[in-house]
Amino acid sequence: MLGPPILIILVTIGILFYVLFKEYLVRYTPFIRDVLAYKETVFEHGILFSGTVGVVTGIFGPFPTLIPMPGKESISIFAGSLILKVFISAYFVIGTYFAYKDRNAIALGLAAFCLMEIGGLIYLLESFEFRLNFHHIGFFVLIAIYGFEKLETSKSEYQGLKKLIFTGNLALAGAIFAWNVLRF
Repeated sequence: MLGPPILIILVTIGILFYVLFKEYLVRYTPFIRDVLAYKETVFEHGILFSGTVGVVTGIFGPFPTLIPMPGKESISIFAGSLILKVFISAYFVIGTYFAYKDRNAIALGLAAFCLMEIGGLIYLLESFEFRLNFHHIGFFVLIAIYGFEKLETSKSEYQGLKKLIFTGNLALAGAIFAWNVLRF
């Protein structure tokens, strides 16, 4: 019952902020072409490849480097906590689905916040910079735990999904190991 009035209030506040701060927005919101042109110089491959990698790493994270060697550390992907993100990302997606299915307002709000921040990082093509920009890891973990708990307490209808996530995580563990062996 409160949904439509809250939506109207939020839209009104958004319009007021836009009208009041319109002259200052140019300073803080560059056009997407300018951002993409700037970020394209960072990546060796084209912007389509960079954008695709940005989306994948935004949700699942880049492969973490487990064995840094002197002179070969990479700030972008050297983070032990990436292991956590890589393995719980499937549960985050499942948790977001269950939050929507169950109409859980708190879980939906947390998931929306995480997805908005991930979307912003993808827009800036900075989803590789995990340690500097991933401020919502706490909420990400909460939604992943929610998804895991819902998946485990469900009946037999999601047994295939459980096996798929387990197999995927096993494959990711092998890929991370291969990444580290080939990288160093």
